Amino acid sequence: MVKKVDKSQKEEYHFERHHFYLDKHAGKQVCAWCGLVALRNKASDWCVEKGCNYKLHNSYQSTMRKLTKQFDF
Repeated sequence: MVKKVDKSQKEEYHFERHHFYLDKHAGKQVCAWCGLVALRNKASDWCVEKGCNYKLHNSYQSTMRKLTKQFDF
C-alpha cells in the first residue's frame, strides 16, 4: 500500500549545524547527529553548508541531481 505524503505535513527546513567528529574507521569527518560523511566533494560540501536538515531544504532534490550526475546517456 502506497502512502501519499501531504506537502502540508512535511517538516519545514531550518538550519541546525553539524556536529562533526573524526571517525577512525572511515578516516573522515562524520556528523554525530545526522550521519553525514564529509567527503570534500561538491555534493557533501553543499550538505555541510545547509546543516543537519539538508534533506528538508527546498533545492535538495534538484541540487543532488545536478551535483551527482556522472554520466549523460
